[in-house]
Amino acid sequence: MRTTISEFDVEGTQDGGLDLLYAGTKDKGVMIEMAGVRVTNERLEEAIHLAQSKLGGIIDGIRDLGEKAKNSPRKCEKSKTYIAANGVEAYEDEAMQKFGDGFRRIFLNPPEGRNAREEALWSERKSARSGVASLLAERNEIGNAADLSNLSSEVVASVESRIFRENVFKVHRDTKEQGSHRKRARIDGRGIDEIRPLSAEAGILERPHGSALFSRGDTQVLTTASIGHPDLATRIIGPSHAQTYKRLHAMYEFPPYCTNEVRNNMQGRRELGHGALTEKALRHAVPMDSEETYYIHTTTTASNGSSSMGSVSAASLALYDAGIDLYGGLVAGISMGLVSQLSEGGQFEYVILTDIMGLEDFLGDIDFKIAGTVDAITAMQLDMKLPGVPPEILIQAIRRSQPARAQIIQTLQKALPHPRPRPESTPKIEYMELKTWERKEISVHGFSNLSEFTAKSGCHLKLYKGSIVLFGSKEERDRAKKMIRMFFGDLEVGKEYQIVVTKILEYGVLVDLTKGSEMPQESLESESEELTSLAKEGFIHSSNLSTAYLKHSSDFCRVGDEFCAVCIGRQPLSGRQEFALKGVHVQSVLAQ
Repeated sequence: MRTTISEFDVEGTQDGGLDLLYAGTKDKGVMIEMAGVRVTNERLEEAIHLAQSKLGGIIDGIRDLGEKAKNSPRKCEKSKTYIAANGVEAYEDEAMQKFGDGFRRIFLNPPEGRNAREEALWSERKSARSGVASLLAERNEIGNAADLSNLSSEVVASVESRIFRENVFKVHRDTKEQGSHRKRARIDGRGIDEIRPLSAEAGILERPHGSALFSRGDTQVLTTASIGHPDLATRIIGPSHAQTYKRLHAMYEFPPYCTNEVRNNMQGRRELGHGALTEKALRHAVPMDSEETYYIHTTTTASNGSSSMGSVSAASLALYDAGIDLYGGLVAGISMGLVSQLSEGGQFEYVILTDIMGLEDFLGDIDFKIAGTVDAITAMQLDMKLPGVPPEILIQAIRRSQPARAQIIQTLQKALPHPRPRPESTPKIEYMELKTWERKEISVHGFSNLSEFTAKSGCHLKLYKGSIVLFGSKEERDRAKKMIRMFFGDLEVGKEYQIVVTKILEYGVLVDLTKGSEMPQESLESESEELTSLAKEGFIHSSNLSTAYLKHSSDFCRVGDEFCAVCIGRQPLSGRQEFALKGVHVQSVLAQ
């Protein structure tokens, strides 16, 4: 009987806060999911013991409810499949005797290299399946050809798993008796706590904001990191209608070529789950106070086990390459395995393996994915094939993962020890404060212009709490700010501009900047063409139209007249730019 319990601690902004989902029986754990903020081993062990202690009461309550319901057990007809007809166990011992020697030779003296080992194993599997199928056909116990083929495969897989376990325990005992358990105890020649060869590179792609290539043995992951606008964050509405925003998005891709296969490359449950696990591992490591959105895309270019933890390691290095400082430093992931058997005396024997490869994942009992910094854990996920494992064994695996994570992080730090300074081409958030009249102006006339400025400058613009939020590279932000200044008429005092009269008033005239650039026009001819739609209203007082006294402005000019005027400032109330005709302004300056 199994049940689940979820323990919530602090809200995820302090060290030690965690969200633990623990499923199990009264005395064993079956499944674990955890995400937290730099959770120490001691605190995690305390949480696991707490969850395990509460399962007994919940299971007793379920049983009491079942007894009160007093429902009689249902009788289900047995399926006529090969498993129900005879089962694997009925043929396993006989198959071990006839076909087990070939597997023993491979596991005890494996060929050098992954490809040679896999070719030898595939050849032996094919031969053993053919032999088992012939044995069953002779007995006429399985009539259906499909059932015969499936049963043969299951029997051979069971034989291979038993011999794999026997080999692990035999070699492990032999090497311990020789005084070292670090000698060859696994099929690829590693010790039980030895990691495959590591390598890491940062900044291998020029175009993305950040990129990294991480390799562990035959597993290789290429990751890119991108910095996005705050509006790209995903809004999440909880059951209590509380809104949160997810600013980190991770996508995991496992193309067929990484395992030498040819098939459709589609996102399935496995890919979505590994992407979610990468998010959990890095969610509380990215800057919590930043408004930026971070996108991570990981592609497994070669796989021989533990590609999900390779994605976590490569993703943290790619974020460093993008100039993002991670809370607590780089994050690495490692997969811990377990090989177990019952001894002749009925004792539960087990060996914990560090950094399991594909064959050990396939033939082993658990795949315990643990991600974190050097001294703390940020995410965990436990996949299990056994009916359950005592929590003490899981805690041992957690402890053994710490030096493995430290070794991987050391490799990552050699590639890039600190976050890279952001280049000017990397997008960045900048706030442009607005004055009171500017807020009114853009609220009345400027929303459509912001979209136009975004399209022309490449910089994302948004009005937020009396400021304009600019998001883009330095060149894009500078270009957008220049357009905004032109929109508000932030012209340089003393510069000459070409204006056209649009309205005659008794005390002056209203004018528009027909070109939107200072005179002379030659130096800014290319920009003036883009800014022609940004014509801005200005004002010329009657005293600045002419040195002579004017009863009415219409005595001097008409609507449509063009002049070369000098910017002399801004009207304090309306916010309009104020101009004076060139000659009048020169004479007034000379008079001073």
